Amino acid sequence: MEEAFRELNDPRFAAPLESFRAAMAAYEDRPQLGRDACKNIMDAMEGVAKEIFQMPRATFGDVLAEARRRQTLAPETIGVLQKLYHMANNHFRHGMGTPFALKKVEVDFVLVTCLAGILLFVRL
Repeated sequence: MEEAFRELNDPRFAAPLESFRAAMAAYEDRPQLGRDACKNIMDAMEGVAKEIFQMPRATFGDVLAEARRRQTLAPETIGVLQKLYHMANNHFRHGMGTPFALKKVEVDFVLVTCLAGILLFVRL
């Protein structure tokens, strides 16, 4: 977490850093705001990926398609990120009409996986 925070202090990652901070505040709040933590950490990872690939108006799916086209990452890595994106779209993004239902341990999973994704994209 500290490494991701350090990496995001680069001025080009100002917006993802805001999302990162919001995610951590929601994660550490009591009671925990799991939906907000997941949404914001995913937004942070997406923002970093869009900056790295110079695709400011793209979706995370578009960035993953470009990574696949360029063969920037192993297909399995892209596959894992695609599954995370699918999970996000089904559980906590885009104004979901259903109540947030991920377990706390799943919130932990999303947070840690997105932190790893942030480091992955920043270090490409």
